[in-house]
Amino acid sequence: MNHLMRMTGALALCLATTATAAGDLVEKVYHAAAAKDPARLELLLTQGFDPEALHNDRSPLHMAAWHGRLPAARLLLAHGVDVDIAQTGEGDGTTPLMNAAEGDRAEMVRFLIGAGANPLARQIDPGHSDHGFMPLDDARKYNPDLLETEAGQRLAKLTSEGRGCDGVIVLAGDTKLSILAERVLGKASRWKEIAELNGLEGKGYRKGDCLALPKR
Repeated sequence: MNHLMRMTGALALCLATTATAAGDLVEKVYHAAAAKDPARLELLLTQGFDPEALHNDRSPLHMAAWHGRLPAARLLLAHGVDVDIAQTGEGDGTTPLMNAAEGDRAEMVRFLIGAGANPLARQIDPGHSDHGFMPLDDARKYNPDLLETEAGQRLAKLTSEGRGCDGVIVLAGDTKLSILAERVLGKASRWKEIAELNGLEGKGYRKGDCLALPKR
């Protein structure tokens, strides 16, 4: 019995040590993504590390985006990282594009958009559960100067156009469906058609939502 207990204890210690080592590697890669020189990150990735593993709820691509490390971002995407990989936990849903916009990283914003990042993705703000912040919202709130750059203007244009939306993107001023209907259909009374088409009876909608439109 004592022999079995010793074996069980040894196995548990081994598993704990392995888990700790794996966690340490995740943290090392996470911080390597913030370095100016991507050599360390590249070396760690060749060791078979999952480039989408999260540390403190964020991925290495979030770290690279926040610090504006283009070589690291290119390397991570080349290793198959989802350009819209989302943060978990507090700040749920935050994407690397949001980090770049909040961190005032114009070149990173340009790069991520070019790589297919979704400008309509939403972060859930714990203090405002009825509103999902998009990358453009982060830029407006934290770095309005970013919107004066080519990258910022492209971000604003893609957001207003609702890339990936076949209907219309709800804007801040669309406080009533009748206002939205007047804006996009030229007739406020058609709000009922929009509500019915999108199943909004008794339900709300948010800025940034993509709503299908009836035929004009």
